[in-house]
Amino acid sequence: MGDSKGSAPAGVKRMERWYLFKPIGPSFFRWKGEYSPQARGPKALGISEIFPLPSTVAGALAHLQVEQKGPNSPDKALGEDFEMWGPLIYVKGKKRCAAVHAYPGGMILVHLDEKKFEFIDAFKEALVLQRVGVALDYNTKAAMEGRLYSAMMFDLRSIFKKCDADGSDVFGYAVKAYGSGLPEPNAIIKFGGEGRLAEVLELRQEDAGALKGLEPNVGSEEALLLASPAPMDVSVYNEILPKIQEASVKEEILYYSPGAAPQLEFRDLPSQLKTELEKLKFSRVAYIGSVGTGYDMAKNARRPLYPALMPGSIIVSKSQSERMTLTKDPLVTCCWGSLIRLPDLS
Repeated sequence: MGDSKGSAPAGVKRMERWYLFKPIGPSFFRWKGEYSPQARGPKALGISEIFPLPSTVAGALAHLQVEQKGPNSPDKALGEDFEMWGPLIYVKGKKRCAAVHAYPGGMILVHLDEKKFEFIDAFKEALVLQRVGVALDYNTKAAMEGRLYSAMMFDLRSIFKKCDADGSDVFGYAVKAYGSGLPEPNAIIKFGGEGRLAEVLELRQEDAGALKGLEPNVGSEEALLLASPAPMDVSVYNEILPKIQEASVKEEILYYSPGAAPQLEFRDLPSQLKTELEKLKFSRVAYIGSVGTGYDMAKNARRPLYPALMPGSIIVSKSQSERMTLTKDPLVTCCWGSLIRLPDLS
């Protein structure tokens, strides 16, 4: 469960590139379970999360690489040294904002120029859009009688006012990727469910620089926010689950010591951190859920479902990398568990 970055094959240069996935219209990211009117009865409701899973982002980049470079399997298109950090929402208007996922249905909006942040509940603040549709026959594409469904989607433009960014053209899901097999940007791809599309751009250096301030200070102990799920092995899950409820009652926080055998323990919540969380009106310390880790194109089957520490969990760590690693699965350690440093928390 180490935290070291991968290495490129001999003679191949390993790159770092910032991507911006700019949705064309509202986005639909279904985190777990099937969404099918045929499976759910006469009326089905699908609710999107605000952020895509890391597997959605990595899969989109892999398909783009296959389209550009040839017939490699999508599972191998990005190379064995591929890693990524993110995704984060980035919006640039008169102000520059980033947003970090707080599962479920929330985000922490960071005002980058003012170095302050706020918690937003997307449902309470009506930042989701709902549409009704009719299921289509797979073969004939004709409407199926009685097969109504509704979908609740998130539109990034709904937070423009908070960033003084009305009319902005620079917004989307930002990801920092490393590897020797990264695709070129400037393309339109499928991104998420319901046939939604996104434009893949390269984030400009000045904008990437604004987000670099959210990267963890590797080697320094600090309070960090988990920005994407951190899947965990069953042994880790069994160790941490009984402690979480007791810790929330005692106002304790999770300390994470990375390594081959990661250590997780709860300690007293530092008074300064407690004050900052009260200002934020966000009290979550650690939250456990479950996530699917994507689709295996080679095996034509879903990858394993894992218990996971969920985005929005706050930890204290002397991190060795930009990610939290709680499993030995190499398909997970490359991309999941991104850690974010927030102004004033550290």
